Amino acid sequence: MSKVNAVLARLEEADFQVKRGPVSPFGEEMPLVKAVAWDDESAQIALIAAQDELSGGMEPWRQLLFAASGLRHQLRANHAPALATPVLLAVVDSGVVAGLRGLANELAESYSLFTRVELNIVSDDVSGEDLDVALAPMLLKVREALKCGQTVAPVDVERFWERLNTEIREAARDVLAQASEQACDAAAERLIEAIVPNGSSIGMGKALAPISRLSLKSFRSFAAQDIPLATDAGSSSVTLIEGANGSGKSSIIEALELVWSGTTQRMPAGEKSSFYTKHTGRDGGEFRVEAEFADGTPKTVSGVEQAPIDKLARAVLTQDAISRMASRRSEERFNVFLETSGLQVPELEERIKALAKDAQMALNRELDEVHIPPLPAANRNAGEHIRRHLRGELSAELPPLSDLTGAEVALKDVSDGAFVASDWSNQSDLFRVLSTFDAACEAVAAKLDDPPPVGDHAVRAEDSLKEAVSALRERSRQLGALITALGDSVPAPTELLGEESAPPLLPETAIRWYSQLTGLSESLPGLREALKEIEDSTWRTRLKRYVEALEKALKEVPADELRKLTRSVPRIDSAPSPAVPASLFAEVGFKRQLDTSPKLSAALIELRETTDRRADRLAEIANKLRGHPSQHFPRQARPIGAAVTYFELLRAMRLPNSPIARAKTSLVEDMLQERLFPLLRELVAALVRFEWYFEPMQLRVKRGQLGFEGLATSQEGLDIRLLLNAAERTVVGIGWFLALHLLQPEPERRVLVLDDPAGGLDAINRAGLVATLRSIVRLTRPEQLIITTHDPVLADLLEEELGAVAGWPTTLTRLRCQRDGQKASIVSQLETQSSDADLEREKRVLGLTVPESPESLIR
Repeated sequence: MSKVNAVLARLEEADFQVKRGPVSPFGEEMPLVKAVAWDDESAQIALIAAQDELSGGMEPWRQLLFAASGLRHQLRANHAPALATPVLLAVVDSGVVAGLRGLANELAESYSLFTRVELNIVSDDVSGEDLDVALAPMLLKVREALKCGQTVAPVDVERFWERLNTEIREAARDVLAQASEQACDAAAERLIEAIVPNGSSIGMGKALAPISRLSLKSFRSFAAQDIPLATDAGSSSVTLIEGANGSGKSSIIEALELVWSGTTQRMPAGEKSSFYTKHTGRDGGEFRVEAEFADGTPKTVSGVEQAPIDKLARAVLTQDAISRMASRRSEERFNVFLETSGLQVPELEERIKALAKDAQMALNRELDEVHIPPLPAANRNAGEHIRRHLRGELSAELPPLSDLTGAEVALKDVSDGAFVASDWSNQSDLFRVLSTFDAACEAVAAKLDDPPPVGDHAVRAEDSLKEAVSALRERSRQLGALITALGDSVPAPTELLGEESAPPLLPETAIRWYSQLTGLSESLPGLREALKEIEDSTWRTRLKRYVEALEKALKEVPADELRKLTRSVPRIDSAPSPAVPASLFAEVGFKRQLDTSPKLSAALIELRETTDRRADRLAEIANKLRGHPSQHFPRQARPIGAAVTYFELLRAMRLPNSPIARAKTSLVEDMLQERLFPLLRELVAALVRFEWYFEPMQLRVKRGQLGFEGLATSQEGLDIRLLLNAAERTVVGIGWFLALHLLQPEPERRVLVLDDPAGGLDAINRAGLVATLRSIVRLTRPEQLIITTHDPVLADLLEEELGAVAGWPTTLTRLRCQRDGQKASIVSQLETQSSDADLEREKRVLGLTVPESPESLIR
């Protein structure tokens, strides 16, 4: 009995009245029943049954199922039913579950009346949330949500802004690690001020209001038709519309949508309203929809607007929408949820995009002040862009000194040692000076918020470069004077004495190669010595391999043959050249005066060209140094840092895992997990009835995705989109719609419309839908409830279940849609049975109240 008591306690928490002990309607005690619970507001009743011992097998349960199935028929006698079909809560251990479900299946297949039995099994070991799922038909979560006023509505957008503020501030600290805390906070506040509205951001649209009269002219399949919806201000009405497929039921619903919001859920997403309007009129013509609200306000519609559908989507369940949510991909569901719940923040992404563009332009203006090129694209990392241009790396641009020394060695060789190589110590010192400047630049790049100045390092580097360039220019002048004095002593190829006597390489070519190879050979001893200074073993090994590779390559080069080619210049029969002053030779570095020769001229020309190339390259480096951003950045660091931080924050707002996405996901996860999902799981379980083979539904929210899992499997990660059949997706779609409808503010629940919701369900699930819907509308009591169906039998059932009990509804109207001889849709009003449901009489018969007199039991 402990589990029975737990069930009763849970029902009492949900404001059910409870009576412990057996139930004996009409003096006949019902087997196995240990208690009864009921609620006057929803006119719902539950029988709690348990088997103390298994000696009787399944027979007592068979008797109870038959008794429960006939109870409502006995109670109603000649009256309209007041209490709903009793829900049988069978509290059993695991050994009985399979047998009881098998019995329920057997009876449902053999007896049509068992499509009206509400059987839910409560296992002995169930507790907590699982107990609520087992009690799903009692709608405990729905009742709690309504009682507490829980909503998933535009008011929750305020929570989004609060979370977005927090996410922006946190993101600002992570955007640029080098930025100061003050700069990050300033960027965050600036962005918050730009995108977060002041005060309330909620634009509460007008709620759907009851409509009492609808007139259609040339709309869809209607030619001209007045449709009475029978509701008045302050009253409540139920309108049942039946008719075959294609008779015009959905067109009536679409017309109502146009009156309520100017648009329709039937219009495909992305479709132009003007184009859609052309397809809405009868035979492509113009249409007119006239309506009168319950308060007497008239409205006329003659076109379709491009307007939000969130209000409609939570009050009007269309045929297209019934299974759409379950059939969508997880990322589509996420966006649809935002749209239909009113939580979508319109134009926020566009505002961020515009702000990012402005921020990029402002940053580029700041960068231009310090000679940093503009950021090429809005998705580039501004910090890395700036660091890349602040870094010096000028030492890496120095041309190798071996080119110069190699050319001098070649000149010395062809002059038989008469040439003495220069002292280029000022050139070799450049690497150290520029490396020091590079390190200073790196310090600037490493600390963008408060960079150290590089002035002294820049001055020393520039002075060293000027001195080196000046020395090279002077050397080039000296070489040029000697080359000019020697004259044109280098023969052209056509001047050679026959092709057979011509060398394979011209002297200038041989000298160029020889000077290059000599320069590399000269540099190898220094490279080997430098290896000893490297402490890191990995780098030492890598650079050693490089040196070894150079040595191996030099062994493959025919250096001796090249050296011979620098000397093997054919003789030319020509007039002797004038003597060159010894001073010119001495100025260049020769120990003695030499005779003119092609090989000497070629070596001199190679040395001069090498000298000029080096001078030009050093001049370029000096020019880069003078305009280097690191020299100008420190004085502009603060405004640039602010611009960078703001730009990077905006860039982060557009990434997949942006603060906006995180704030949305966080908000949606809370809304779904804490509010909507408990209702959705309960409603799906209630609609499924016996839960014969379904697992509890699960929901997953992650990075802009909304996954529906469970039901058909207990395996995690499998979405129902690819697991459920059409009918099962219908159940999920209806549950989703009803959960969203219930989680609206009460003023938003004045109207509820369902367009043929049971179209894809079998008899058992149709009964489950009707029973669940009956309880929901009696708990919420909408002012106007409209349901369409193509099934007249279901229409009869709805008329019976939605008849007046305890003052709701005030009126019930039943309409029939069909086509006339002109193929136009027409609507006729059907008679309905007068309702005289007496809830108190039925409760007295069940012993739930003390009867005033014996006659009251049969009255």
